[in-house]
Amino acid sequence: MTFRVALILDPARVPDSFGTRIRDLGAELFITDCRTDDETIAACRAADFVLSEFMGHKFERRVIEGLQNCKFVETMGDGEPRSQRKAPAEMGQRLQKTKPVGRDT
Repeated sequence: MTFRVALILDPARVPDSFGTRIRDLGAELFITDCRTDDETIAACRAADFVLSEFMGHKFERRVIEGLQNCKFVETMGDGEPRSQRKAPAEMGQRLQKTKPVGRDT
């Protein structure tokens, strides 16, 4: 069974070495430039791990419920996740919100 990692980011911004390192770990990487909830659900439905660099991307209950295989979502941004806190736990998922690099707050 292959571990699937989805990276929500403009593909032009992803260094080649990132994909190589993920594949070296035995995981499958796919990069998608999702901007809406529907695009995120469609593109990441089969992913085990979703990384999102878009600070404005929300992982609301509908998106979390649409990511049936997902175990972990990491998204960058400030403050608390805008998703409903119960949804990830109910789906057996973890949600991590990470501050952008270079920000003091």
